[in-house]
Amino acid sequence: MSYADTLERRSATLWQRILGTPGTSVSGVSSLSEAGPTDLTFVAADRFVKSALTSRAAAFVVGRPIEELTRPQIVVPNPALAFASIVQRFFVTPYQPREE
Repeated sequence: MSYADTLERRSATLWQRILGTPGTSVSGVSSLSEAGPTDLTFVAADRFVKSALTSRAAAFVVGRPIEELTRPQIVVPNPALAFASIVQRFFVTPYQPREE
């Protein structure tokens, strides 16, 4: 199963807006400090903006537009909740009960 997808498709389920390039490809999720160039991460509060600016992430889930951040942003009311929803929907294998 491939997890690579575009921000446009990832954010469609959140009904929120994208700042930047909606066609940006993301194939993983990570923390701000561990994110690589194809990862999506989130900025939970303003105190993490400085870390976001030095992060290598491809894109960010944010609570408000961050002007200093030049990479794509998915703007949502609750970044932590939206990020958890994206992780669960796109990056976790659905539970399959064992057959007996």
